[in-house]
Amino acid sequence: MRKYLIYSSLITLGTIATILIYLSIYGIKTERFNDLIIDKIKEVNPKLSLNISDVFFTLNVKEKSINITTQNSKIFIDKEFINLSRIDLNLDILKFLRKENAIKKIKILTDKNKIKKFADFINSYKFNIPRVLFFNQIKDGNITAEININFSNKDTIEYLFDVNANIREAKLNLLNQYKIEGIDFDLNIKNNTYIIENTKFNSEGINFNSKKIIIKKINKNYEIQGDIANKKELINPKYFTKIFNFETNFLENKNILAETRNEFKFKINSNREIKDLNIVSEVNFDEIFISNKIQNLISLQKGSIKTNYKKNYLEVNIDSGYSYLNNNYQNNKNDKITIKIIKNNDEDFIIKALVKNENNIINSTEISKYFKNIDEFIKDQNLKFGSLSRINFLINDKNKVKDLNIKSQLNLDEMLINLKSSKLKKFFPDYKNILKTKNNKIELDYSNKNLKLNSGGLYSLDTKYDKFDFKLIKNKNTYKLNSKISLDANKILLEDIGYIKKKGTISEVEFNGKLFENKEIKIEKINYLENQNNISLSNLHLTDNYKVADLDKLKLKFLSNNKKLNDLTILKSNDKFNLSSTNFDGKFIIKNLLSGDTNNSFLKRFKNFNSEIILNFDSFFIDDNDYLKKINGSFTVENNIIKYGNITAKLNNKNDFNLNIKTNSNKEKVTNLYIENPRPFIQNYNFIKGFNNGSLSYSSIEKNNIASSNLKIYDFKIKEVPVLAKILTLASLQGIADLLTGEGIRFDDFEMDYKSEKNLIKIKEMYAIGPAISILMKGYIEKNKITSLRGTLVPATTINKSIAKLPLVGELLVGKKIGEGVFGVSFKIKGPPKDLKTTVNPIKTLTPRFITRTLDKLKKN
Repeated sequence: MRKYLIYSSLITLGTIATILIYLSIYGIKTERFNDLIIDKIKEVNPKLSLNISDVFFTLNVKEKSINITTQNSKIFIDKEFINLSRIDLNLDILKFLRKENAIKKIKILTDKNKIKKFADFINSYKFNIPRVLFFNQIKDGNITAEININFSNKDTIEYLFDVNANIREAKLNLLNQYKIEGIDFDLNIKNNTYIIENTKFNSEGINFNSKKIIIKKINKNYEIQGDIANKKELINPKYFTKIFNFETNFLENKNILAETRNEFKFKINSNREIKDLNIVSEVNFDEIFISNKIQNLISLQKGSIKTNYKKNYLEVNIDSGYSYLNNNYQNNKNDKITIKIIKNNDEDFIIKALVKNENNIINSTEISKYFKNIDEFIKDQNLKFGSLSRINFLINDKNKVKDLNIKSQLNLDEMLINLKSSKLKKFFPDYKNILKTKNNKIELDYSNKNLKLNSGGLYSLDTKYDKFDFKLIKNKNTYKLNSKISLDANKILLEDIGYIKKKGTISEVEFNGKLFENKEIKIEKINYLENQNNISLSNLHLTDNYKVADLDKLKLKFLSNNKKLNDLTILKSNDKFNLSSTNFDGKFIIKNLLSGDTNNSFLKRFKNFNSEIILNFDSFFIDDNDYLKKINGSFTVENNIIKYGNITAKLNNKNDFNLNIKTNSNKEKVTNLYIENPRPFIQNYNFIKGFNNGSLSYSSIEKNNIASSNLKIYDFKIKEVPVLAKILTLASLQGIADLLTGEGIRFDDFEMDYKSEKNLIKIKEMYAIGPAISILMKGYIEKNKITSLRGTLVPATTINKSIAKLPLVGELLVGKKIGEGVFGVSFKIKGPPKDLKTTVNPIKTLTPRFITRTLDKLKKN
């Protein structure tokens, strides 16, 4: 019996064990739990219903639970359904037997469903996935999901919700702005947290991938953060405008070959608006083109862009190489440019750039794009340079550059400057209208329209080079220039003072000056040194048309071209100008004065000159041998008109020299000049040779730049008058012609009345009488254009013979003896200065005017 009981028990236990093992491993098919599954699903949501086919249950001995499984079911909410692959319920055996809430968890596995269909189902369900971001925006694709519902141990229906989904080949139209295709990702939902992993998608032709994106539902808003990257592909700049919600007009609309790595965080509110967007991004690109409205010189090459965007604040850092857009230009692979771009809300773009390069080559035309009218001076050429530049500026909403700041160090290999200047060529006769520089180092600081420019290097006006150094400062509308320039290689010619510096002579000039907004110039200092020669000047003010407005001091000390030492000082003191000199070679000044060149007038170089000029010269050389001694006098000037002036001196320390000028109440300038033995002055006229003896008296009345003048010369002798000799020869008066070219001919009297206006001289009458010959002439001379003179030339015997025939008067003047005379001549001289034509005709009868004029002279004698 006992044995039987033992066997019975073992069989029973074995049977139970077998059943338990079978139930644990294989389970059994039953319909007993169908209603339980359906009811439990309805407990989650009363709208849910199931279409169940076969149900299996297996035993979980360890957890004291039963696993109930159904396959190939459908779950409905109203008319919407999705296909399920499997439903698993975990049932607590003890609670089930006690008829308590026995289900621990439910697992639902879906078949592959269209996302649209799945979205319609989920949107009707209590635990909807954020329809805004995922489902209402999804237009296509498939989804498989695993849904886990874990119930509380209490009797109340409480559960935790967990979804794991796989989305493949989806299409998304996010917020009706961004089209995204080819979406593959894994989704995990735990209550109000959504985790997206292993994402791949395509947007605007760009293939992106993401490791993880986390979405949290907070009240009615969603907080999203994650990462997105893409491998190297072509990206349109307008894509960034859509993403970051700001214009990228500073970029040219050309695709950028780039790869990116991005981290982002933002919120989506109930109105579907993106808020608090934060992006940290890095872009590695091959080439970027900056808008040609800003510049069209370079493109960025092989660089990176790091972006930080937060609350409408954008900061972009670019570290890149660059390349010139023009294939004829060149630069090096190691050349670098870094740019920082800052955009805050609706404020202007802030741009900060650093450019570093060596041995770049561009054409000079690029400079003219940034500096107005500079192309008029810089010769079309290729420029080789290296630089280190820091550039800061703003770009407004109209793509205009503002507040430009530049700090730059530039090494310029060589440059040619077109500078056609007659004034420069006047001083540097070897100048070929091209200024050449090389090894030029430039430091530039441009800020708030103020400029500081330091430059040094070598320059050439011809073939050889000299050193130069200058500093230019622009403050508001005033330019200040300080410079030091070597002049060793250049020939210098200052004709007005007779100074010549030969090539190869060591010399240097220092210059400090200012150019004002009204184009007036203040030369604070000029100092020129060449051996013992020195020219210095201080505080010279020039108007916009280069007239002198003021001067403090000018000092000249140099050896002239005539090997004479010059020492002259012009000093302003108590509003008076003192001109003093111990020794001065004025040969070139006298030559210009006697040439009638009104452009060389001293006062014409001043603007509204009002002062007194005091002269004190010890020796003033007129030519190589003749000089004025002890020049003393003064001029009183009002508005560039001499009101009063008087100069006295001794010519060659023995003959009188006196000049007197006065402006009367009729605004007429009256000039009187007397020179005893004026040979040193008259010999400057080429048409007279061998002038000797005599005295000169000159008077003039000038008004409105029109002068009526009278010139008289007494008791002088001329050795040679080439034009007069030619006239006499043509008239066959060979004896007198020989006399004029031999020992000379004496005149008792010379007088000329003439009128001058600008470059035209009208000779009313010129009369000369002497023992051997007399002349009467009139006409006009237009300087450098044409000469037209006509007159009468008669030997003295003919004059005596003619006058003797006059009743009573002739006998009283010349007596009864009359010699045999020769014929006189009338003549014409006409033509341009270098091609004068002379014609003569013999005359037998003198004009009444000639006789009258001769009688007047005889009566005075």
